[in-house]
This record gives sequence, C-alpha cells and structure tokens, in this order.
Amino acid sequence: MSLRLLPVLALLAGCFHHAGIPDDALRHNDQGVRLLREGRLDEAEAHLELALEYRPRFAEARVNLGVVHLSRGEIDEAEASFRRAIADDPDLPVARANLGVVLERRGLFQDALAAYRAALAIDPATYQARFNLARLLVLEGEAHEARRELLRLHVQHPDDAAILGALAVVEWKLDEVERARERVEAAGRLEESHPLVHFARGLLLAHTGDLDPAIEAFELARRDPGLEDAALARIAALHRLAGRPDAADDAARALPEGSLVRALSIAPRPF
Repeated sequence: MSLRLLPVLALLAGCFHHAGIPDDALRHNDQGVRLLREGRLDEAEAHLELALEYRPRFAEARVNLGVVHLSRGEIDEAEASFRRAIADDPDLPVARANLGVVLERRGLFQDALAAYRAALAIDPATYQARFNLARLLVLEGEAHEARRELLRLHVQHPDDAAILGALAVVEWKLDEVERARERVEAAGRLEESHPLVHFARGLLLAHTGDLDPAIEAFELARRDPGLEDAALARIAALHRLAGRPDAADDAARALPEGSLVRALSIAPRPF
C-alpha cells in the first residue's frame, strides 16, 4: 500500500543569512517561512517571490517556494523550483531531499533514492532525507538496508520516538518480533501518543491475536495522514478476521481508490 506523502516543510530561515544576500530578501524569506508554517500558502508565496526578486539566485527561498507548490500538490512547479535551487547551490542538501519527495510522488523510486542519498552525501545529518530514504527502502523490499539507515538515525537521535517506532515496524517486517517489542516499549516511554508508536503496537498486537486492541491502536495511528491508508487497510483486515464483515467493508471503503497496492509502509518524515 502506498501512503500519501506529507508536504515536506524544508523551512530555511535566519540560520541561512549568507553574505551578499540583501536584507530585504532575507526578511521576505523569513516571513514566507513563518506563513508557510501557519499554512497561509498564498501569503507565503508572495513573500518568497519577493525574496527572489531581490535575489534571483537565493536557493533557500527557491526551496521554500517549492514547498509551497508541493503543499498545493503542484508537482511540476515544485520540481522546477527544487531543480533550480540545486542549479543555484549544488551543495544545498535540503533541495535534493525535497526533489526526492517529488520524484517519489511521480513513482520514480530509484531516482528518489538517488536524490535522498545525494542529500546525505552533502550532509549526513540531514534527518529527513535519511528517514525518507529508509521509508522508501521498505517500500522497495530492502528492509535490512532500511534498518541500517534507521539505526544510524537512532545513533544521532536516541530520544526520537518516531525513529524507534519506524525501527519497530521494520523489525516486525524482518520477523524480529521481540526486538520490535522492545523498540515500541522504549518509544512509548518517550512519546506514548506518537502515531508510529501506535502503528507498531498495532502490528505487534495483531501478531499475538489481540485483534480489538490492535484495531484500537491502528485507529489512533490513522490520525496521522501519512499513516491513514496503512492503518485503514489493517483495520479492515482485522475486522474481517474477527468476523465483522460490515465493519471491514466500511474501513475498506474509506481507502482511496487503488491504495491497496503495498502492504506496509512508513510515513515520510516532514521537514
């Protein structure tokens, strides 16, 4: 099952105040970032376009403009913005990471993997690129490699519940159930309510035949748009196993057309 990609919030503001960029360009970029965080896309776009009028080769503002387009589902425009940002600053990892999200939306999975890896080659600390790389590796059947990437993230961010939840999902997929259970317990101590923690817990409960508690966990997980389809598919399957065909049909009807393509995924990580 493929999950809906979340908009990638690669918000680059004050820390990117490079020499030679006019103050007005920096100010409008920062305003655009603030408005984008608030979901005010039209106003954010106006500020970011002004930033680019003051400095046409302002790569960070170009990335943020691409995020506006991505948030609207304007894939062609988003891709053009990210590619222009890469041309203006080839060493800007977040531009390549965002391009990976666009390529993944287009179904160009190998190209997306290459874009995520290119971002990490520039800066191995690019959190979102590594998380999205691991997610896509799972989709491509490379669970062992995905686990290696997530373990690297865990070393960098040992107290991140999302990483632990993702590790639990991957280790469940690798039939390392007890290790997955340990990850869920550790993640729950950090952030009990994280959707990935609920999702991983649902997998483990279903594994032991605790169908109704598993359904409850998946219902909590589906509140995250990036996990909704995966959770709904499992809710439908569990209701059917429990002998509740009407409830199973209701959950299945809530899935978008054609979404039952892949059986497991991890939500892409927003920047």
